[in-house]
Amino acid sequence: MAIVKDTSKVEAQLVSDSGASKLLFKQIFTSKHGGRLHCNIGKTMPGGYSREHKHEWDQINFVLSF
Repeated sequence: MAIVKDTSKVEAQLVSDSGASKLLFKQIFTSKHGGRLHCNIGKTMPGGYSREHKHEWDQINFVLSF
């Protein structure tokens, strides 16, 4: 199965919880599209971070820092 998305049209969410801070996050596809794989694009803002953590699903993250 192929999923094609224009990521400029995917709404980014600011993540600031116990495991992350100042991280803009876009979900490209998730298990609701079938399978166990989640693909995300993240942008770490200055001073931001995402701590090591685990999920019940397989995950691909693209994290960009500018």
